[in-house]
Amino acid sequence: MQTLVRGGTIVTCDASAPWGRVIEGCVLIRDGEIVEVGAGPLISRALSGKDICKVIDAEGCAVIPGFVQAHIHLCQTLFRGMADDLHLLGWLRERIWPLEAAHDEKSSKASAELGLVEMMRAGTTSILDMGTVNAHDAVMDACVRSGIRAVSGKTMMDSGDRVPKRLLETTKRSLDESERLARDWDGANHGRIRYGYAPRFILSCSEELIRGVVALAKSRNAIVHTHAAEQAPEREAVRDALGDDDIAILRKWGVSGTRAVFAHGVQLRDDEAKQIAKEGTRIVH
Repeated sequence: MQTLVRGGTIVTCDASAPWGRVIEGCVLIRDGEIVEVGAGPLISRALSGKDICKVIDAEGCAVIPGFVQAHIHLCQTLFRGMADDLHLLGWLRERIWPLEAAHDEKSSKASAELGLVEMMRAGTTSILDMGTVNAHDAVMDACVRSGIRAVSGKTMMDSGDRVPKRLLETTKRSLDESERLARDWDGANHGRIRYGYAPRFILSCSEELIRGVVALAKSRNAIVHTHAAEQAPEREAVRDALGDDDIAILRKWGVSGTRAVFAHGVQLRDDEAKQIAKEGTRIVH
């Protein structure tokens, strides 16, 4: 079956043109792949009725590539608005961690499904997601059923101050469960689903855990997705606890380079930003 998106203004985001190409015309999709854009021979044949197509009328609409949400917590969709008045560490300890600890398979499924529907309705087709410690199979399953393209992984936490008991794992359990999830879900839905290892942030992860994550991710050529340089008090807490900045410690423990993704990074100094750019480490915010 072919799908013909007809009559819209097509914003191509074509890298070969300085501002991309904006054209009037159609988009032809076959077996889940875009095969022609504009007004070429395949589209002319479809418009003439020679090929059977499902037709989507895009009159008066912009037809654009899907958006990429480069950092999301599907497990937190249900918590929205419950802790907006707090700084990061209080936000985690007083609200978000207790709420995540209360998640089960049913609530994780509902949270993920709601978040996915909201994003897809807004045009998002690819996501990088970080879950919570438990019930992450429900999130992966929701991603598969939605049809979205996703890199997702369970949060990993084996240390930290005031972490709820249900979120505090042993190092071995955290690594074993992450690897089990990777085996079960990586490559699902025709390759649209990939597993990404997700140590939460340096204040909730031991050196042993981070180094173990780096080894597992390297064996699978997988992403390591963590938080770093998110708020000034957080950075101060890291320096007090470990004697150096979070970025420097993560680099020392092996989290750097093109398969490392730091969420936020808004407190980076200029010298840190330049070093990260040189290494090819990804910042998403």
